Amino acid sequence: MRATTLFLICIVLFSIGAPGQDDLRKQIVKLSALPAPQRSAINSAIQQWNRQFPQKPKDNSATLGGDASVATIRLGPSDEPDLVVTDDSGCSPTGNCSIFVLRPTKDEYRVALEATGQIITATPARANGFRNIKVRMHGSATMSEIKIYRFNGIRYVRSGCYNETFEEIDKDGNVQELDTPRMTPCQ
Repeated sequence: MRATTLFLICIVLFSIGAPGQDDLRKQIVKLSALPAPQRSAINSAIQQWNRQFPQKPKDNSATLGGDASVATIRLGPSDEPDLVVTDDSGCSPTGNCSIFVLRPTKDEYRVALEATGQIITATPARANGFRNIKVRMHGSATMSEIKIYRFNGIRYVRSGCYNETFEEIDKDGNVQELDTPRMTPCQ
């Protein structure tokens, strides 16, 4: 339930960064509600992606559960929508979940981005005709890591990373809330 709520927050922020987009909250569906061929194509794309990396499970039976949330958005110049798939089953205690962005190719999908986070935002800035994506991963209530991804013509690659902090410790050792967050480059 919490993961679904967090995904709704992600979609709200996705639509804020998307002038002219439909309200994505109306487009969220559970993977189990999609037609079997589309479910199969989504799972196949993610399985193929996972097999490319040695640290990922190579078990072909490892598919997304029916709890996974799916929404559509247009990131690029084509009329075909991209998919944002959030695997609700693997969320961390801080609400960070696996997020996949899938691009349509003929009769299948291809993973264009895999990230872990709580909030995903499509920005107005573009690379190779595709909108950039920000993924915010919460470390605590007062600290987040923000990763920026740009499309390289094939998939999204990380182009920046920032830590966002909403509090600091003053010279006397007291915690002070900041009016505006402090942004520092990731290590």
